[in-house]
Amino acid sequence: MYCPNCGQELNEGVRFCPNCGTKIDDTTITQDNNTSEPNRVMPQDKSWGAGMMAFLIIISVLIPLIGIIVGLSNKSVDGREKQAKTILITSLVVIALNILIMLMSRQ
Repeated sequence: MYCPNCGQELNEGVRFCPNCGTKIDDTTITQDNNTSEPNRVMPQDKSWGAGMMAFLIIISVLIPLIGIIVGLSNKSVDGREKQAKTILITSLVVIALNILIMLMSRQ
Protein backbone atom coordinates (compact mmCIF):
# COMPACT_ATOMS: atom_id res chain seq x y z
CA MET A 1 0.00 0.00 0.00
CA TYR A 2 1.12 3.54 -0.74
CA CYS A 3 -0.09 6.90 0.54
CA PRO A 4 -2.21 8.65 -2.11
CA ASN A 5 -0.86 12.03 -1.03
CA CYS A 6 2.91 11.59 -0.66
CA GLY A 7 3.58 8.16 -2.15
CA GLN A 8 5.11 6.76 1.05
CA GLU A 9 4.93 2.96 1.33
CA LEU A 10 2.50 2.03 4.13
CA ASN A 11 2.15 -1.00 6.37
CA GLU A 12 -1.13 -2.89 6.17
CA GLY A 13 -3.83 -1.63 8.51
CA VAL A 14 -2.52 1.91 9.08
CA ARG A 15 -5.16 4.59 9.35
CA PHE A 16 -2.89 7.61 8.81
CA CYS A 17 0.27 8.07 6.75
CA PRO A 18 3.25 8.39 9.11
CA ASN A 19 4.98 10.70 6.61
CA CYS A 20 2.31 13.30 5.79
CA GLY A 21 -0.63 12.46 8.09
CA THR A 22 -3.18 11.78 5.33
CA LYS A 23 -6.11 9.66 6.52
CA ILE A 24 -6.06 6.23 4.91
CA ASP A 25 -9.25 4.25 4.38
CA ASP A 26 -10.38 1.44 2.10
CA THR A 27 -11.63 3.80 -0.61
CA THR A 28 -8.39 5.77 -0.61
CA ILE A 29 -6.16 2.87 -1.67
CA THR A 30 -7.16 1.05 -4.84
CA GLN A 31 -5.61 -2.01 -6.47
CA ASP A 32 -4.95 -2.28 -10.19
CA ASN A 33 -6.80 -5.39 -11.47
CA ASN A 34 -3.93 -6.35 -13.78
CA THR A 35 -1.14 -6.34 -11.17
CA SER A 36 -0.80 -7.14 -7.53
CA GLU A 37 0.90 -3.81 -6.84
CA PRO A 38 -1.36 -0.90 -5.82
CA ASN A 39 -1.68 2.19 -7.93
CA ARG A 40 1.00 4.50 -6.63
CA VAL A 41 -0.03 8.13 -6.56
CA MET A 42 2.93 10.42 -7.05
CA PRO A 43 3.15 13.31 -4.61
CA GLN A 44 2.03 16.64 -5.93
CA ASP A 45 4.72 19.21 -6.55
CA LYS A 46 4.05 21.90 -3.97
CA SER A 47 7.04 24.06 -4.86
CA TRP A 48 6.56 27.53 -6.21
CA GLY A 49 7.12 28.27 -9.82
CA ALA A 50 10.20 30.09 -11.03
CA GLY A 51 8.15 33.22 -11.74
CA MET A 52 6.85 33.44 -8.19
CA MET A 53 10.32 32.87 -6.77
CA ALA A 54 11.78 35.61 -9.01
CA PHE A 55 9.00 37.97 -7.91
CA LEU A 56 9.75 37.33 -4.23
CA ILE A 57 13.47 37.86 -4.74
CA ILE A 58 12.88 41.15 -6.56
CA ILE A 59 10.47 42.37 -3.88
CA SER A 60 12.78 41.32 -1.03
CA VAL A 61 15.59 43.37 -2.55
CA LEU A 62 13.53 46.24 -3.95
CA ILE A 63 11.77 47.22 -0.71
CA PRO A 64 15.00 47.61 1.31
CA LEU A 65 16.56 49.57 -1.57
CA ILE A 66 13.62 51.95 -1.48
CA GLY A 67 14.22 52.25 2.27
CA ILE A 68 17.85 53.18 1.64
CA ILE A 69 16.81 55.83 -0.87
CA VAL A 70 14.23 57.28 1.55
CA GLY A 71 16.76 57.18 4.39
CA LEU A 72 19.41 58.97 2.36
CA SER A 73 16.98 61.59 1.10
CA ASN A 74 15.74 62.32 4.65
CA LYS A 75 19.23 62.44 6.11
CA SER A 76 19.65 66.10 5.18
CA VAL A 77 16.16 67.17 6.37
CA ASP A 78 16.17 68.91 9.74
CA GLY A 79 14.71 66.77 12.53
CA ARG A 80 14.70 63.56 10.50
CA GLU A 81 18.30 62.47 10.93
CA LYS A 82 17.41 59.85 13.55
CA GLN A 83 14.55 58.42 11.46
CA ALA A 84 16.77 58.35 8.38
CA LYS A 85 19.49 56.49 10.28
CA THR A 86 16.95 53.94 11.56
CA ILE A 87 15.57 53.38 8.05
CA LEU A 88 19.06 52.98 6.62
CA ILE A 89 20.20 50.49 9.25
CA THR A 90 16.98 48.47 8.99
CA SER A 91 17.21 48.35 5.19
CA LEU A 92 20.85 47.26 5.28
CA VAL A 93 20.06 44.52 7.81
CA VAL A 94 17.17 43.25 5.64
CA ILE A 95 19.39 43.17 2.54
CA ALA A 96 22.10 41.31 4.49
CA LEU A 97 19.52 38.77 5.68
CA ASN A 98 18.22 38.34 2.13
CA ILE A 99 21.72 37.64 0.86
CA LEU A 100 22.37 35.19 3.70
CA ILE A 101 19.10 33.33 3.04
CA MET A 102 19.82 33.13 -0.69
CA LEU A 103 23.30 31.77 -0.05
CA MET A 104 22.02 29.20 2.44
CA SER A 105 19.22 28.03 0.13
CA ARG A 106 21.70 27.21 -2.66
CA GLN A 107 23.40 24.52 -0.57
